[in-house]
Amino acid sequence: MRRLVGRFQTKLILTYVFVIGVILGVVWLFLARPLEDLAREQLVRGLEAQARLMALEATPVLDAPERLQRVARKFRRQIEARVTVIDRTGRVLAESDREPGSMESHADRPEVRMALAGQTGVSLRHSASVGRDLLYVAIPLEGPTGITGVLRVALPLAEVERTMASIQRTVAYAAVLAFGIAVVLSLWMARRVSRSVTTMVEAAHQMAEGDLSRRVVVPAEQELATLARALNTLGQKLQERLKDLEEEQARTAWILESMVEGLVAIDQQRRIVLMNAGARRMLRLGQDIGGTRHLLEIIRHPELRTLLQECDAYAAGTVCRRELTLHNPPMALMVHAVPLRRGADRVGTLLVFHDVTELRHLERVRQEFVANASHELRTPLTAIRGYVETLLEGAVDDPGRARPFLEVVARHGERMSRLVDDLLDLSNIESGRLQPERHAVPLDEVARQVFALQQEAASKKGITFRLEIPPDLPPALADRDRLQQILINLVDNAIKFTSAGQVTLSAQKASSSHLEVVVTDTGTGISSTDLPRVTERFYRVDRARSRELGGTGLGLSIVKHLVHAHGGELYIESELGKGTTVRFTLPIAA
Repeated sequence: MRRLVGRFQTKLILTYVFVIGVILGVVWLFLARPLEDLAREQLVRGLEAQARLMALEATPVLDAPERLQRVARKFRRQIEARVTVIDRTGRVLAESDREPGSMESHADRPEVRMALAGQTGVSLRHSASVGRDLLYVAIPLEGPTGITGVLRVALPLAEVERTMASIQRTVAYAAVLAFGIAVVLSLWMARRVSRSVTTMVEAAHQMAEGDLSRRVVVPAEQELATLARALNTLGQKLQERLKDLEEEQARTAWILESMVEGLVAIDQQRRIVLMNAGARRMLRLGQDIGGTRHLLEIIRHPELRTLLQECDAYAAGTVCRRELTLHNPPMALMVHAVPLRRGADRVGTLLVFHDVTELRHLERVRQEFVANASHELRTPLTAIRGYVETLLEGAVDDPGRARPFLEVVARHGERMSRLVDDLLDLSNIESGRLQPERHAVPLDEVARQVFALQQEAASKKGITFRLEIPPDLPPALADRDRLQQILINLVDNAIKFTSAGQVTLSAQKASSSHLEVVVTDTGTGISSTDLPRVTERFYRVDRARSRELGGTGLGLSIVKHLVHAHGGELYIESELGKGTTVRFTLPIAA
């Protein structure tokens, strides 16, 4: 096999070398003469350019033979070429290599005749004056009256021939270099082609090592083509099987990354093996957590350590669970842990994290709501029960005592009724059963009605109640009754918590699409710690005073939900001891 490969390789190399030699020979024959002509043309152009530059200095001194002679010899030293200046009659005015007076007329020189005719004269001939073959380039000298003479530059032919020889040598060197490179490339290509068998063997080894993307070029030899095709088919089939496995693995990874729950797999040493995006989000971790980090380095929590210890003690399939309370950031996590086994060997633990922070918050809200509602109902019920028992024990027969007791019972019954009504309204609003029927409502009319209803209560407390509604205010898109309920609640709160001072109900156009309604008072105000919670159900800044004034603790919560149901926003600003400003927005009716 090696001898066969060697003979084939030698034959292929000789063929490449022969073809390349023939091509280079043909290229030499066709390019040698054009290159020589091109070099001569470039030389003539260079001499012409130099002559035109010299003409700029020679033309002004044509009438001064001595100066002109010095100029010609200066140019001779600069460009190392013969320089001759001739007048219109053919007389030599200046000559760089000889005395001009000893020279014959140059009127019959072909390059001089062409220059006197206004063209660039070029001639290649033997010079009788200097006894050498020269290349002549002559240009006309232009004066005020036309052509006044000729400036001729001559370069010895030996210089031209040296230039041509240099070009030919360069071309020859390039041809030899190209031939050498071509021989090397042909040798490389021949070896590459002849090593098809070696390539297929190497490809088979690489496929066995896992590089299934390797393919071999099917050679022209029939004996090797079948084997090459079989190798390629084998690699393709194995690659398709591997691609299916990778897609399945990618699907699994996509499912894990898309899970809302956090998933963490750890090994026997409790180093993190796998962590999905949900776990990184819950634990506020980046993408790169390091494959060797311990779980307890990331979550330093005693409950988690206890959970892992319990899970290690249980058999496979047993699910352990614990709830962790994290403080930075505040979060409640329910963690389920299950042992991972490969056959009979324990290989690690799988932990699933559920974020139950919102659930625990809702449970606390529900518990607070039940406690607050029970407390709010217990107070009037206790009062009613006490006074009714007193009446039943005989006070009902005493008209002087019975009537005050009945008035207290009636007042507490009314308070219970208001509380139940507010709870029902709040429940209907939050559940969506109460949807405002929005129409174009003149805000000034509703404000005047509220002003009339609350004016008496404000006057009793010595409060100045002001109404500031512009007459050209556009109508609001709102439910009239619910809008009146919002304003009554806000104005009532302002009056309740203002001992003496001023309450202002105003409105203005906030933007092209919304109105802004503002209720301002100069009352007790709200502290910065209580301000964020004043719209919660049953939350009171001063519980004793609020109950004394008849408040249920649900007014601002109802206002907030009603404003949101109208598509607006509620803002509360307050400073303790200086008063409160409540703003809300409403959309403008079309």
